[in-house]
Parts: sequence; C-alpha cells; structure tokens
Amino acid sequence: MFYIAFITFTVVASIGPTNLFAIKEGLKKGGFITFAILFGGVLTEVFYANLALYGINKIESPFIITVLQILGTFFFLYLGIVSFKKHKLSSTSQSFQKSSSFHLDKSVASQLLKGILMTLPNPLPVVLWSSAIANINEHYLRHYVITLIILSIGCLWSGAEGFFVSKFKKLVNDKTLRFIEIATAIILLIVSIKFAAGLLNTYIFEII
Repeated sequence: MFYIAFITFTVVASIGPTNLFAIKEGLKKGGFITFAILFGGVLTEVFYANLALYGINKIESPFIITVLQILGTFFFLYLGIVSFKKHKLSSTSQSFQKSSSFHLDKSVASQLLKGILMTLPNPLPVVLWSSAIANINEHYLRHYVITLIILSIGCLWSGAEGFFVSKFKKLVNDKTLRFIEIATAIILLIVSIKFAAGLLNTYIFEII
C-alpha cells in the first residue's frame, strides 16, 4: 500500500506544467480551482493505473502515443495563448481580486477537465504505473483498493495545495500575479513545442 501511495504522490506532487497552471489559476480564482485542476490529474492517474492493471501495452502503441502528442501540442499551445491574452487583459483590470479564497465559481468543471487533459499526454504516469503494477501482487491488492488509495492520496494532496494557495493568495499583489501569468504562459508554450518536437522526430526525422 505504501508503494502505491508513493507512486501517487510522485505524480501528483511533481513540479510540472499542471501544478504551475493550477497554482496560477488558484491565485486568481481561489484555492478550490487549484484543487479541481489537480484532482483532474488524479482522475487521469486512476485511468492510467487501471490500464496498467488490465494491460498497459495497449496505451503504449505508436498510434495512441501519437494521439497523445498531438493532444499535448495543441492543448498546451491553446492554454499558453489564452494565458498571454489574460495577462494583457489583467494589466488594465482588477479581476485578480474578485474571487474569494475557496469560492466555488462556474469554472470548476472546466478546470477539472483542464487537469485531465493536461495530465493525459504526460508520459510520467504511464512509465511509473506500468513498472509499479508489474511489481504488485494482484492477489494482495485488488483493483478497487489501488483505485481508492490513488483517489485518497490525490484528494488529500490536491486539497492541501488548494488550501495553501488560498492562504498565499492574500499575500500576492497584482504585479506578482501578472508575472506568474506570463511565466506560466511561456512554460505552457515550451511544453507545446516539446510535444511538437516529439512528433517531428517520429514522423519526419526518422524518414530522413
């Protein structure tokens, strides 16, 4: 059980674009938005863990990897562009200060979906869960137990990060938030380029 909890924590707490985006959105809209994005990533982790239990080789096929790379390229590009646009708009508005710390606004569902889509192209959960499940005795831990452990650890970490973001939000001014917005946008665009480079390497450079 400790092994499953450790793998879950490794993926959920890893410093990457999903965590940075969740923090940025939480600082603007409240800690619950951070929780929603991160928990979307947890749901994706549950999906990959169950695929590993039933045969991870299916997700490692060239076709699926290509689809995920395309998804990563365009979705992170979209988020990067949107973040740049929001940065320009926020420079002349006071929208950063409108949301309360744990305010449940109408964008929670869309943020949950963003967390799912941002984590889906990430190869880290696939690699970790494929190796983790191979070392687990399925008679000792049933599938639903593994799913429950992932959801519990993921929910606790997402909630804790959302709570701390909501508290830190009160200490951050508009200038700092705008800097975080533009830095996150750049990182998202870099991730998009990384996925695009993977596609080019697969389908163009190999042909050459």
